[in-house]
Amino acid sequence: MVNHWLVDGVDTIVGKEEFCEGCVYGRSKHKHHPITSTKTRWRLERIHIDLCRPLPNLIGRNCYFLLIVDEHTHYQWVKFLPKKSDAFICLQRWKLQVKWGTDLKLQYLKSDRGKEFGSKVFEEWLTSDGVIHEKSMLYEHEQNGLAERGIQNVSQWAMCQLFSVNMSEGFWPYAVETAIYLINRSLTTTLDNKTPFKAWTGKCPSVRHLHTFGETGYVHIPPETHKKWTKKSCLCRFLGYMPRSRNYKLWDPNQHMVVVSPNINFDKSSTACSTADTDHGLDGLQDAFRVWDTPLVEGTTYTETKTRIKTMDNNASEWELDTEIL
Repeated sequence: MVNHWLVDGVDTIVGKEEFCEGCVYGRSKHKHHPITSTKTRWRLERIHIDLCRPLPNLIGRNCYFLLIVDEHTHYQWVKFLPKKSDAFICLQRWKLQVKWGTDLKLQYLKSDRGKEFGSKVFEEWLTSDGVIHEKSMLYEHEQNGLAERGIQNVSQWAMCQLFSVNMSEGFWPYAVETAIYLINRSLTTTLDNKTPFKAWTGKCPSVRHLHTFGETGYVHIPPETHKKWTKKSCLCRFLGYMPRSRNYKLWDPNQHMVVVSPNINFDKSSTACSTADTDHGLDGLQDAFRVWDTPLVEGTTYTETKTRIKTMDNNASEWELDTEIL
């Protein structure tokens, strides 16, 4: 201000800037997290995990979902959990599956300092397998940014799917599962003209079977299960895909159950569904599981309920020649 003649009474400034303790106390800010230069060289060299908080509407018994991201290929897995303490068992099963399918060994596991990832049993399990556990500092979410951003991205995909077809939040597990399925088959800026599915399996994914979440589908009823002069199909809403098969998962609003079948006639023009139809399906969903819009209160015990799943025409053949590890 003195150099630009913006004030009077001061001709020159003598001295130098010094450290001000009062400014540190009153104006301290969070420093920008530097970008790491460490790059992984192969699959399963380092994975990032994080647990999503409880969802507002509890349909069934799953309240959380665990996101697992491979740093090298950015391939993602999702596991649904009824409580946080189940994350350890779920991670053990996942590790056995990928080790059997890829014959690769996990070296580093990156997580936050959540209690579900910091128990003594969890640390002993990692140590016995030779896995180095890398933990981010408290309130430093950027240090586990890959999993944090992954949960944000998956949650946004799932919400967009639900809101675009006016479906209830109670279908969030199916929306999250479908979002992961599509993200693994979509291009990402971190990979050079390659999808996470191609980077993980080495093969191009097939997209011929993809459908819009919430799309109306008419599921074929086998002749052995219906009477003459009755409908040969039932109207359902598309929920997602079955791994390693050409089966689809759909919601039957009349029977209040999830139907799994490969024989479906989809109505492409049904994505813009009416609000009245959606409200009817929502009432059926809440009545079926005996769960209504109730916020999650810590310490509250909810009655355990299970989703009824009906398999129709269980002679499914694979729609992809490649083997997907889930």
